[in-house]
Amino acid sequence: MKKNYRGLLLTGLFGLLVMGMLGCSNSKFNSKQTINDAKPSAIPSIVPSPSPSPIPTGMKDFTLKDLNNQEVTLSSFLGKKILLNFSGSHCGPCIKEFPVLQELHDKQLKDVVILVICYGKTLDEVKNLLDKYTFKSLYTKNLNVYDLYNVAGTPTNVFLNRQGQEVERIGGAEKVDYYINILNRIP
Repeated sequence: MKKNYRGLLLTGLFGLLVMGMLGCSNSKFNSKQTINDAKPSAIPSIVPSPSPSPIPTGMKDFTLKDLNNQEVTLSSFLGKKILLNFSGSHCGPCIKEFPVLQELHDKQLKDVVILVICYGKTLDEVKNLLDKYTFKSLYTKNLNVYDLYNVAGTPTNVFLNRQGQEVERIGGAEKVDYYINILNRIP
């Protein structure tokens, strides 16, 4: 009888592991919702994004604040190729990747936007880390936008087409030419 319980337990654990590896998400957000930083004790604010044009199907729109405390909405970059870099202020590989992203930004590729979304405890912490770079940096103190894009670890780079739809996803710390090749494949 003990073997049956052990077998059931192992089968159940294996099933949970497979579901986790397949990226089963507990995301509470749909593609037309906006993520705003909320106080930790409050329920996250989910409001329609203020966009002059309709949000394309499949676009996962959000609004976060930049290092100057100004709101930035993803849909405001429609019509451009977008590289979303998800990073963390205490992530060693993320910190190593920032100079590569700066090199990519310095190439001033036509119709390309780089948005670095950095999770940190405070805005000052993230500002101290990213202030020396000129790419667009956004700050978040919660992981809602990471959940929206099913980001399981950092760094993660998500490439969006001109309609804001995900077309490719890679880990971080790659060479700048690797990013350029991916961006060049996006029409």
